[in-house]
Amino acid sequence: MEAESQQFIGYDEVVRISADMLNHTPGEETSYAMRLSGGYGENMGLAKSISVMPWDTVRMEVYGKYIDIGEAKRNPAVMAVLMAITAADPFAMGIDGGLNTSINTLGSESGSLAGLLTSKKEIGDAPPAYLNYLFFDREMQYKYGGFVQMSNAAREDGSNVSHEKLSQQVVAEEPGYFYIYLSNDSNTGSEAFFDDFTIMTSESYIVQQTDYYPYGMIAKNWTRVGEKATKDLFQGKTYEDLTKWYDFHARRYDASLGRWFGVDPRDQFASPYLAMGNNPVMMVDPDGELAWFVPIIIGAVMNVGINAVQGNINNFWQGLGYAAVGAAAGALGG
Repeated sequence: MEAESQQFIGYDEVVRISADMLNHTPGEETSYAMRLSGGYGENMGLAKSISVMPWDTVRMEVYGKYIDIGEAKRNPAVMAVLMAITAADPFAMGIDGGLNTSINTLGSESGSLAGLLTSKKEIGDAPPAYLNYLFFDREMQYKYGGFVQMSNAAREDGSNVSHEKLSQQVVAEEPGYFYIYLSNDSNTGSEAFFDDFTIMTSESYIVQQTDYYPYGMIAKNWTRVGEKATKDLFQGKTYEDLTKWYDFHARRYDASLGRWFGVDPRDQFASPYLAMGNNPVMMVDPDGELAWFVPIIIGAVMNVGINAVQGNINNFWQGLGYAAVGAAAGALGG
């Protein structure tokens, strides 16, 4: 219980019901399910915020049931559960959580979040109870979201029906945050119960993502939580925090000016301080001494690769010849 309380937002505020009919967790360690009664002030349940990088996969699931109040009037077994939940002595059945704490605050937050998911609608007699997710970018701008809704399959009729599994898998396309939460959006009150809420993240290989302006100034830089950021940035060169210059070995480079601090040893351009021929999109300078036309490099690599796959290269000189042809084609095409 202690570990679970540290994983989710709002754990101490939610109402937990101890009833075998509502419990999904196997074993005897815990028999609690979380109740959300909608219009009675219990709109928002457990929540979790997860920091993600591009192509991280987030899997979420929860098991749910609901009690049809109309059915309770006809079914003694369901009525017994409902009466125990609403009894004057809430601990007769085992009710835990902040019954009189910040549920109303959580409910108001749910209302503002629910406004972001506008395609929700009722399904049969089931309450509007959901497993929800929202995605925000690193500037905390809302981008998209979704939900999985509880259906009539989760209706408890007194025979201890199986819980309905609500699950979803989403893949992040950019750095940001997933906010995942449970809710009952009913305005009139309905009894929805959730148990075994789990969220798992499979991290992609991306540890750091850096976006640049054309001349190498850093536009945005994101690093995975818990990882150390690399300083090998624009064109793979070391960025110096103190001077905000790049170390290209032969010379230092100022991306804010697009100019070198040091003259051109090869005297390639009209100005000895002109970086990458004043065209950093089409040219690179691997060491600060000699600028290369990017299409030449791409053409050479592609032509060698294609012919190697086709089995046309048997020695170094043949490879060099294909590289020259590819470089020429790249220069003409660029």
